[in-house]
Amino acid sequence: MVSARRLTPLQALGLTALAVALSQGLLLGLAGVRMLRGVPWDAAARAVSFDAFSLAACAFLGFGAAILVGLRKLRPSPITGCRDLAGRLELELRPAPVMILATVAGLALQLPLAEIGNVVQELVPRGVAERLAELERLRAEDPLEGLGLALAFVVVAPLVEEALFRGVILPGLAEDQLANVPKAIVGSALLFAVMHVRADAVVYAFAAGLVLGAVRVWTGSLLPCVALHAANNAVPLLFPPAVLRLEGFNVVREEVLHVPAAPLIASLVVAVVALGALAQLEDAE
Repeated sequence: MVSARRLTPLQALGLTALAVALSQGLLLGLAGVRMLRGVPWDAAARAVSFDAFSLAACAFLGFGAAILVGLRKLRPSPITGCRDLAGRLELELRPAPVMILATVAGLALQLPLAEIGNVVQELVPRGVAERLAELERLRAEDPLEGLGLALAFVVVAPLVEEALFRGVILPGLAEDQLANVPKAIVGSALLFAVMHVRADAVVYAFAAGLVLGAVRVWTGSLLPCVALHAANNAVPLLFPPAVLRLEGFNVVREEVLHVPAAPLIASLVVAVVALGALAQLEDAE
């Protein structure tokens, strides 16, 4: 039998770089269009980076192109029709309990991941202005902006990022060898983390990538990963400071703040229980 072709680590890195370069290049292009209309470059770049619809469109196109390149590399053999782990992007709908547990885990993981970022910021500080700008980017002034933020961060980003890192790169690195799966989970998580650039984001994205990779292997489908990722991204939109002020999550001061112990431990317990139940549920099948 002719097995499906695999990805080398260098090719996986190349796909990640391609996705980031294309999406960022498109954003720069949109900023350039604004500049040609007389808007100063700084203002044009800021406007584009704060426009959720632009972020969604550029991520969809940039990552989409990289995903298509990756799928072409991983396509099943036209002779055998082989569809093993490395040969397909699985988007199979899983039972409702699986999707619910993945969603609950994603919601609950937000605070533990935020706290990981806080700890890293103690070692690699970030300016107050940068942290405030990050919160401002997630604030909607009207329903249309809210719709754009949901589209960009809850729909498009989870879908395209999971399709690339857990749908193409993870199985591509694993090939059809079960022994390679743990290495593939770590490798895909590393590339997912590096994409985030900023030190605190790199560390918590790596932790999230490990969880998402495990869910991908446990469930045999990309959709629970998308649900977990989307739920995690939705939390800052559902609970802005005007709705819930929580130190270490959405309150910015000169010093680094940490998530209070009670909500942090509670959310961590919920996440662990949900993930454990998800793993057992899939094992039982």
